[in-house]
This record gives sequence, structure tokens and C-alpha cells, in this order.
Amino acid sequence: MDKQHYPLSEKEQIAQLVLDNVLDGIITIDKNGMIESLNPAAESIFNYSSNEVIGKNVKILMPEPYKSEHDKYINNYLQSGVAKIIGIGREVVGKRKDGSTFPMDLAVTEFKIGDHMHFVGIVQDITERKATEAKLQQALQDDFRHTVKNLQGLVFKYNKNDHGNFVYTLSEGKLAQDLDMATEKVYNKKPTDIYHQELAERLVTHFTQAYQGLHTNYEMEYLGKSLYISLSPIMENGNVKEVVGSGIDMTDRKRMEEALAEARDQALEASDLKSQFLANMSHEIRTPMNGIIGMTDLLRDTALDEEQQESVNIIHDSAQSLLTIINDILDFSKIEAGKMKIDRVAFSLTSLIEGIAEILLSKARSKELSLLTFIDPAIPKRLVGDPIRLRQILLNLTDNAIKFTDQGSVVIRAVLTKTHSEKVSIHFAVVDTGIGLTSEEERRLFQPFVQADGSTTREYGGTGLGLAISKRFVELMGGEIGLESEKSKGATFWFNLPFNVVKSVAEESLDDANSATLESFHILVADDDPAELEILRQYLSSWRVTISESENGIDALSTLKQKINNGRPFDIAIVSLGKSGMDSSMFAEVIEKDTDLSDTKMILITNTDKDKTKQRLRSGYTTYLHKPVKQTQLRDCIVGLMNQKAKSVTASNPPDAITDTNQSDSPNPTKKQKANSPFILLVEDNPVNQKVARYQLNKLGYTVDTATNGKEAIQKIHQHFYSIVFMDIQMPEMDGIEATKAIREIQGEKRHITIIAMTANAMQTDKERYLQAGMNDYLSKPVTIELLEKILSKWLKKEQNTDDQHTEKNSEAPIDLEKLKSVYGDDNDAIKEFLNVFVTTTPELLDQLQNYLQMQDSKQASKAAHGLKGSSAVVEATQMVSLSNAIEQSAKQNNWSRAEKLFKKLLLSFEEMKSFVEKNL
Repeated sequence: MDKQHYPLSEKEQIAQLVLDNVLDGIITIDKNGMIESLNPAAESIFNYSSNEVIGKNVKILMPEPYKSEHDKYINNYLQSGVAKIIGIGREVVGKRKDGSTFPMDLAVTEFKIGDHMHFVGIVQDITERKATEAKLQQALQDDFRHTVKNLQGLVFKYNKNDHGNFVYTLSEGKLAQDLDMATEKVYNKKPTDIYHQELAERLVTHFTQAYQGLHTNYEMEYLGKSLYISLSPIMENGNVKEVVGSGIDMTDRKRMEEALAEARDQALEASDLKSQFLANMSHEIRTPMNGIIGMTDLLRDTALDEEQQESVNIIHDSAQSLLTIINDILDFSKIEAGKMKIDRVAFSLTSLIEGIAEILLSKARSKELSLLTFIDPAIPKRLVGDPIRLRQILLNLTDNAIKFTDQGSVVIRAVLTKTHSEKVSIHFAVVDTGIGLTSEEERRLFQPFVQADGSTTREYGGTGLGLAISKRFVELMGGEIGLESEKSKGATFWFNLPFNVVKSVAEESLDDANSATLESFHILVADDDPAELEILRQYLSSWRVTISESENGIDALSTLKQKINNGRPFDIAIVSLGKSGMDSSMFAEVIEKDTDLSDTKMILITNTDKDKTKQRLRSGYTTYLHKPVKQTQLRDCIVGLMNQKAKSVTASNPPDAITDTNQSDSPNPTKKQKANSPFILLVEDNPVNQKVARYQLNKLGYTVDTATNGKEAIQKIHQHFYSIVFMDIQMPEMDGIEATKAIREIQGEKRHITIIAMTANAMQTDKERYLQAGMNDYLSKPVTIELLEKILSKWLKKEQNTDDQHTEKNSEAPIDLEKLKSVYGDDNDAIKEFLNVFVTTTPELLDQLQNYLQMQDSKQASKAAHGLKGSSAVVEATQMVSLSNAIEQSAKQNNWSRAEKLFKKLLLSFEEMKSFVEKNL
């Protein structure tokens, strides 16, 4: 969160004062090595200001060879956890802004915020210490003691006496005096004569390493001080003559580290508290909103006069605006807390972008704007990424574009920019002809809670979070986002994202076939909207269609006539006219009256409603497509017309394949009770929400029973069979989580009832908690009737399929003989011999599996079940394969009661298989 907008708490101020005033340099970096912050001491050490290095790689502060080794070290640590610096510390060389180098002590610690790894480096310029050590070497040849007596730190020497014990021969410096360890106090004494036994033994270990010729560093606590000691062996004729040690007082530094760790812990705690607070507030707000939006949806489908309908629409739009604000704040809080996760699933980019246009089409039409989409035909049909976040970004940018555009058009574009193996890069852009931005306004965008117009008289609403969230999403997905604009001349918001590719041979073959089908076509495009004309040109060209273009009706008629006179008439004319002198209706009337042109097959592209379009179809158009034109609809429409698969459109009989596909069916308010409709249990303690959900379910044709808490729900499940349970979470007496766990425990191995959470909790962690408790799915309030119908359709269909599969499995033979014969041939004797080997060897495997299950050895039991699954698959023993797999999974989860029950079924299945082999072979 931007510090200039929010004052620091007292604890944060203390932590900041520590960071700003500590003498050691402190640098924070992310896992990619990018610098996140420097304290004043670090700026002084490296002679850089924070602004010069933040966002750059930390290697800018390193000379060779450290610079070259850095990335390799970090990657090795992240993969293996083996540390050379982290948690240990070492002496390295740093590089200042002017290119000069200097020795420094570097200690690195790691910490996580959310799922993101960060590193803190504590740096101390040891130039002075190194200079001191250099002076010590020189002093060995003269009056060493006199040289070091007045040094700030500790300098000492030791060697071995005649008995092979380490003894001090010198100890000087101001720190030595502070510790009462001057030469006259420690001369010829062993460590055990000075320190307690544990510390003395540790020092002897370090002394031994140094006496073996190794430069040794260590830390020690003594008399309330934290000391950092360096040991340097002095060689003579290849042997260690004595060891010189130097020490510095690190007490202040240690206190600073402790303060930093405490500040870090407080920051993490504050982040968790903020997330919990926002989750609670989201729940409290969403609960009443569910009632508002739900009842408004129901009211909109009742008979209302014009004034009432307008009032209901205002309530509905206001509630949706409030919900958008809540979602923005919740998303931003999750990003700030590092808890936002990016999914990687397969999806269709074409469907996603065209779906966004459908959502915002009515808003664009209300302002008489042209909303267009262009998806580069070269983009693969299936990509791997996060479609939910991508949709959110494009929805936000497009909604903003419509909001700030009063006339002209808004275009959503997606263009393939790079292709490499199984990866692609795509450039997205939302282009509008709206009010644009000044350079000053551009600089303020993408910051949380900031808008281009921040005045109290501003014309447009919003939280100021949308662009900040979009920017974070793009960065989380590995992309970049930007803006190109000029005041009063529109704006282009763009972003680039990488994706993996899912290749489908069937889809590619179909596209190739359609392209080949269209290759011989000659099509005229009459369109007076330059942006739309460009999109149609690119689509048609990608299908290798020969096209001619006209930007007005007069030229289009002339071109049609000319081609007919030349004996090469166009196959199809695509018409979208309205801005020039002749609109689409007039164009069709002229075509219809001209006997030479009346047989021309024409596709109307329209931005009007369905009824008005049908009237235009009477004027000679063969079919129509609604704006924005969809790729697949345009292609299918052209192929359909040329193959004469589509009938000629009349007012009473439009062909199904090419009617208005932009229309979406809304729930029928007069829908009758479905025959044999599933019995649904609604568990909800809030009277308003219960009433809304019951009305919605009744309206969809379902029979509904209700319960007000988890205890009541369990009682009703004992008494009735329900197809689905909609379960609220926060309820008195017994909440939804407890109730779900109790229901699952009661059911045991029986067929599970479908339980769907219906709650105002909207955090991802909440959803995971519900699924872990045994719920099947999740609906976040406020729940619309469309979402309710969609999830019911999904789970009722799954339930039916499960029942069908269960019935089929019960009637299956223990061995799929037909499949076995298709693999091994029709030699029954060979197959029987093959199966006999399986029958004779399997009992031993079953005994082993049973022993491991009794021992509750997860690893061996799952391994034995896996082996049995493999051997069963070889002989096409389908039931045994299924049961072995289930036992394997149960063993991995340590679910031993379930594994034992499954094992009994496995024994029965094996006996059935033996009997089947004897009877049929």
C-alpha cells in the first residue's frame, strides 16, 4: 500500500526508525534478485540512492566473479535448500556506484510474505577492519602490541604450548579492555581457564581449524556482548607458527536484527489480521446483498408497470455496482497479502473475449457505441493460463473504455506476437475513441485508490482499484501492462502475456478444411466503419478468401454490378452500412429491385435488436450476424450459405444455424414444476436469504425443503432423500462445516449426497476449507438465478451419470474378454493359460497386501496395491483394477478402515474372476 497515503502505526514507525538509523546496510530483494529496498546506511555504503537501484538486479552491487555466480547460487538454493550465505554469513566484495570495490561482511536471511520468498541482506563495510588486519601483518615484524593497543576492536594471538594446548600470547584493543581480556590477564592461559566449559570447547574447535591453516570466522556471546571473531593463521616454512585473531562488537547489530525480525513478524500478523477482517466484512456485506439482488431479480421477472420497472432496475444496477466495489477491495487485499494464486488451465481465448463483448454489449449500445472484437486467427485454439484473471482484466479495461467514451467505438484486440515451441506471447489492447488522458494523468494511473480525476466534482465513479488490480494480475502472470493516450483523442490500454499451448489435431484439421473450403470464395465487404472493416478483412484474409471492399453503399452497388457484367459475380456480400448516405436497409431495397443483383446472397451485420433485424431480413438479406462479429459464426455462416445448408430466411422461418447467437435465454418466470423434479434441501438461517433461494429454486422448477441450521439439516436427511443440499456456513447451533462432516460420517461408504456451500465468505481459502470438509462445490453470495441453474445442471447431471456408471459396473463381467481377445488374439487355450498364471500368482500378492494393510504401512501397502492394479490391467480384470486403485489411494491417505473394506471386496472380485475363468474358458 502506498505509504504517502497511509500513516504508519507506532510499531511500524519504530521498525522504520531502526532501519533508517542502524549503521549496517540493509537490502531486501525478491526471489528473482530484484532490489526492493535499501536503508540509508546501504545507500551510503554503495553511494547509490534508493531510486537508482530499486527494481534492478542486485548484481549491480557485485563485481566479478560474485556477479556471475549469483543466479546459479540462488537457483541452487531454491531447488536444493543448500545455503552458502543464507543463515550463515560470509565475507565478500561489493561494488560502489563509481565502480570501486570494497570488502564487506554479508549476512542473508530469508522470509516469506504469503507464498512469495524474499531475502534480507545485512551488509557491513569492513574496509577499516581489513585495513586493520593489514596493519597487523606489518606489526608482526615490529612492536605488534604497541600497534594494536589502541585499536577499537579486539586483537589477539595464540599458539600451542609444550603440552599441545592452545594458549593466548597477546590480547589488546579497547574491546579487550572492556572484556577484561588484556594481555596481562590472559597471557599463557588456555580457553578453559577463561571461559565456561561449553564455550571453551567450542572455541578450541575453531582454534584447531585455524591451526590447520584455515581462515575461520565465528560468532560468540560473552559478558553480554555479541562478538564476531576472525582467525588468520601465520605460516612459516609451510607450517602454522601462530594464529592472529581479530574481533568486533556486534551487539548493536544483533539487537537490530532482532528488532527487524520482530517488525517482520508484526507485519505478517498485521497482514493476516487485515485479510481476516476483510473476509469478515465481505461476509457481513454479502449476506444482506444476497437478499437485495435475489429479490430484485425475482421482481424484474414479474408484471411491472414502466415506473416500477425503472425503480427495480435502479436497485439492481446499484447493488451490482456495490458488489463490484466489494470484489475489487477483496481482490486487492488478497494481492497485497500475497495470497492471490494464478491458475493454469486450458481455455479458449476466442470464447473468452467474445463472451466479454456479450456481457458489455448492452452497456455499449445504450451509449450508441460500436463494440468490436478482433482475435488474431493465428492464435492457437487452446491456451493454458488463468482465464478468470484474464477475463477480469479485459472486463475492467473494456468497461472503463465504454465509461469514458461518449461516441465512436471500443475495440478489444488480441494479436499473436511470439511463438516458441509450446509457448506463445499475445498482445492485448483495448482501444477507445474517448476522452483520453494527459501525461500527468497517465503517471497517476495503475496506483491503488487513484483515479485520473480525483476531484469532488468528478463525472465518473469507481474505487480507483480496477487498474491497480489489473496491473498486479498481469505481473503475477508474467506480463507487462501500459497505456498510450492523448487528451480528447482516445486511449489504448495494452498488456502482453505469455501462455502455453494445448494443441488439438481435430481442431486444426477442421480449421484447415474450412480454410480450404473458403479459399475459392470471392466476397464483397461493404462497411462504412473503418475499424470493423479492418477486422473483417483480417478474418477473411486468414481464411484465404478473395475480398473486395467498399466504404459506402454506392461504390458497393457499382462493384457488384461490374463483377456481374464481367461474368464473375461475388459469392457473398457482407453489408454493414449506417454512417454513410445509404444505410443497410436502402442498400437491400436497391438490390431487390435490380433483377441483375436480386439473387445476390447477402449477410447483414447489425447492431439493432432482433425484431428490427427480422424486418430488415424481409428486404432481401439472406441472414444476419450481430455486432460484434464472432469469428466462428462468420465462418460457419459463409460456409453454410455456400453449401446451401441454410434455408432462405423469412420473418416466420429463420434458419436455426444462423439466427442471433448473441441472444441468451433468461429463466422463464412461468416455468412449471418439473416432472419427477429432484428434492432439494436448503439450509439457511437468514429468513430473507432463505426466502430468496426458495423462490429461485421453485422458479427453476424444483421441490424445496428448508432447514435453519446444521442440526435440523441432519435430522431431515435421516427422514428424507435429497438430491442436493445447499448449505450455508455461518449458522447457530451447528454451522455448515460441522454439519457436512457429520453427514459424511453418517453416510460412510454409501452413495454421497451432493452438498454445495452457499455462503457470503468469498476467500479462496474458504473454498478450500469447504471442499476439505466434504462439500462438492461452492457458490458465493449474492447468488443469481443463472448461477443457481448452472450449478444444478452440473451436479444433477453428474449424479445421474454416477448412478448409470454404478449400474453398469454392477453388471460388468470380472474380465473384459472381448478386449482381451482383441489384444492377444482368439486363441482360447493361450488366453486360458495366460489367465491361469494370473490366478495362481495373485494369492501371494493379495497376502502381501493384506499384511501391509494390517501393519498400516502406507508406503508398502500403496506399492503392493499399485502392483496388483498393474497385473490386473494386463488381463483386463476391470473390477480388480478399480478396487486396487481405490485401495492404493486409501493407503496413501492413511484411510485404513476404507482400505480394509475395499480389500474384502477385492477378495470377492478375485473369487468371481476365478469362477468366471473356469466357466467361460
